[in-house]
Amino acid sequence: MTDQYEYDPRTCVTAGELRAAGLAIPDTIPDVGWVPRDSIMCGEPMPVYDETGTVAVGLEVIFAVLFRWLKVDFTIEGAQNGDDVV
Repeated sequence: MTDQYEYDPRTCVTAGELRAAGLAIPDTIPDVGWVPRDSIMCGEPMPVYDETGTVAVGLEVIFAVLFRWLKVDFTIEGAQNGDDVV
């Protein structure tokens, strides 16, 4: 697994991309949240049957690291008493 802390689309995948592929990612993780691709591990495929007998394939996905994203909140205030803002 990589020890990288910067997003790189060649080596990372976003929560939005994983959702678009059908993975159930918690709503608390924004679409821009990302993990290194090599931190994703898949378990054995397992058949899942519903009450009508329809079968689907379930797959456990484990993330070895937490999703990362940056959120910045800031306020810009104007100059007071005619002072210039530098």
